[in-house]
Amino acid sequence: MTRASLRFDRFELQPHERRLLDAGRPVPMGARAFDVLCTLAARAGHLVTKAELMDEVWPGLVVEENNLAAQVSALRKVLGGEIIATIPGRGYRFTAVPQIHVEAHDPSVARPAAVAAPPPTPRNAGAPVGPRLFGRDADLARLTAELDTAGCVTLVGAAGVGKTRLAQAIAARWNGRFIWVDLAALTRQNELFAALGRSLDVQLPDANVEPVLARALRGDRVLVVLDNAEHVVDAAAALVAAIERAGPHVSILVTSQLPLALPGERVDRLEPLALDAQAAPGSPLLADGAVALLVDRIVAADHRFRASPETLPLLREICTRLDGMPLALEMAAARVPLLGLQNVRDALSERFALLTTGHRGAPGRHKTLHAALDWSHGLLSADEQRLFRSLGVFSGGFTLDLVAAVAGGEGTDRWSIIDRLAVLVDRSLVAADHADPPRYRLLETMRAYALEKLQAAGEEADARRRHARVLNDLFTRVETSAGTAENARLRVQAHAEFDNARDAIAWAIKNEPATALPLATYVAMTATFTIWRKAALAWITACEPVADAVTDAPIRAFWTYEYARQLLMSARPGAVPMARRARDVFRALGDDLNLFRTTAVIVRGLHEASAELDASCSELQALLERHPEWPIGRRMLAEGAYALASERRGDLHGRLKHRQAELELARQAGSADQADAAESNVVTALYEVGRVDEALARSAALMQRIGDNGSGNAAYGWVGRLGLLVHAGRIETARAEMPRALAIVKQFDLPHLSEVLPDFAVREGRVRAAARLIGYALQAYAARSVEIDTSARERIAAAEAIVRSRLDQPTVARLIEAGRLLDDEAADRVVLGTEDA
Repeated sequence: MTRASLRFDRFELQPHERRLLDAGRPVPMGARAFDVLCTLAARAGHLVTKAELMDEVWPGLVVEENNLAAQVSALRKVLGGEIIATIPGRGYRFTAVPQIHVEAHDPSVARPAAVAAPPPTPRNAGAPVGPRLFGRDADLARLTAELDTAGCVTLVGAAGVGKTRLAQAIAARWNGRFIWVDLAALTRQNELFAALGRSLDVQLPDANVEPVLARALRGDRVLVVLDNAEHVVDAAAALVAAIERAGPHVSILVTSQLPLALPGERVDRLEPLALDAQAAPGSPLLADGAVALLVDRIVAADHRFRASPETLPLLREICTRLDGMPLALEMAAARVPLLGLQNVRDALSERFALLTTGHRGAPGRHKTLHAALDWSHGLLSADEQRLFRSLGVFSGGFTLDLVAAVAGGEGTDRWSIIDRLAVLVDRSLVAADHADPPRYRLLETMRAYALEKLQAAGEEADARRRHARVLNDLFTRVETSAGTAENARLRVQAHAEFDNARDAIAWAIKNEPATALPLATYVAMTATFTIWRKAALAWITACEPVADAVTDAPIRAFWTYEYARQLLMSARPGAVPMARRARDVFRALGDDLNLFRTTAVIVRGLHEASAELDASCSELQALLERHPEWPIGRRMLAEGAYALASERRGDLHGRLKHRQAELELARQAGSADQADAAESNVVTALYEVGRVDEALARSAALMQRIGDNGSGNAAYGWVGRLGLLVHAGRIETARAEMPRALAIVKQFDLPHLSEVLPDFAVREGRVRAAARLIGYALQAYAARSVEIDTSARERIAAAEAIVRSRLDQPTVARLIEAGRLLDDEAADRVVLGTEDA
């Protein structure tokens, strides 16, 4: 059994005996004042609000605040005026640096053990109570179970992730004797042994230390906590080894940013707080995790703050942008009373200036977020620091190959980079996932710090240039390897790098347009069947102001071609004129491949039968005949163009024939994405020639296979299927599948499904809803600058005619105008509603 007392200044607080000693002499004190003192001392260094104090000291009673002020005043007469600080309008803080003295009532233990640093003992507990934890229940249970077995467990994690707090909670709940040693201020091995001796209240000799340690560590369930070992890992390893030899029954918990690399060491990595914990019943907020911690710290700083459903999005965004790191969240919370949530969120772009408020009891390296990272960075060698700061250019993670290409300088071999990266991972500065091969990433706060160091070193421009060029090489190889066995592997690799590509394009547009144009072009081509499809057009468009600065005509023409193709796929105006410009350059250069590609865009972009349409189809055929060596993909592209040309000419059976040829070629090429797109086109063509049941059956099979795979094909497939179901009068099936379709199409920001919605509502007899959805559909196209094609316009017009036949004209006009104001979520509610309102 143990009993703990708290020593500070010349005082000793003995909660179990409800006694305060001043230089060993008892101090007369009222019960309420003693309770206030215990409550404040239990949270030394932290703000304790008036409400918290009154709940603890006067539980269940309603008392005036002046009662609390009177008790604090009485305490100050005993303790002096500095130990209890008043935080105006908020509460009080116990400012003394506490030490816990644990008396061991065990005959095998000769002397009491002095323990420094964990939180003091509250009056109503039999053992020290650690700090309140959020989102750490699983970590606490796991580590406690691991420590039931003797030996060393090293808790590793990034600076500010909460290692010390979790260790304090473990020690406070430890069912036995624990010894706490803070290593933060120590630098040499002999200092570590001396610190352990002080905590054990024994003098450890310089040599033959194990017998003395063995006597001091006797007893059951002994836990030694070594906190903050990252800067003295070798000395800490020697200390742990000595403890294990002296006390093989002892459990040892080490907190560090990297493992000790000892035989038998068990390493447990502490991750940032989760953002996705379940909500508490009746509460709009998370019951645990990062948001709960943030809310708790804001309330501690300002008792007037009330979380609500309206504040939850801002709270979650702050937690996300701070990576769920407890230290950063606490500092952000301290700024909320002055700035408000919105301004704190906005100021996170300058996070190191914002996050400068540590609690009074925090060590110096935790007074600001920057200081915490400086501590970790200072433990790296010069080469490791150089690698770390170069990683700041990566967004969304990186692979070892990318690191080697970007960070590898002259005379630096791949293995040196691997070794340095391993150190950064071990020191919790870089996170690695569990894939094979692994993918690495910097937390956003770490990345901001790395970029700051990169800029200060004058190395950012070179690192950004290498970053952009290596990505340009990757995405170029994806497209130039089409039809080869290597393509699938390269495509998977490239799909993981769209975040990196976005940042590289933005940098290159400002600094190196000759790299920006081909990079944006090849990235956009690779993004065709992905969720990044909308972003691809934005990347291409962003290059327009600098395109004329690129003197390389083929590069500029190729970018122009892809711009035209992206406009075409997005149903935006201007695709054909832009494609004509690129075609003229490719024709002059004798570049048949890109002439073919650009001519196909022109065919697909012409909406009516014309001489230009016929001439362009003939040119496609001539180019194919001139190049029989071209891969299947070129013929597939031509068949798709011919199918659209047949549609323009009103030849629906010809359209079906070319769509079926396109599908067969896609299957021969082994391209699942292109085969799915072709199958969707076949479905539409079958429906148009009257083969309705066959079209719907093939559509159902297609969507069962790809319906939720996050590809552009899924989005367009749902547009086509819902259109066919509604047009064919299969309204019950359409309603059942509508929620799924709306969700997928919304991911790609397509307006096309909106043209089906008025018809759907009309066929359900909901003409007022149909009128609103007409306004929504027109606005959906206009907001995205997308042209409404003839068939879509006719479909919307047909629904409008029915609406006008059933409602008076002023009502129709009012409802259509109201529909223009609907956002996507509101429109979904109208579509999926059952009342005609």
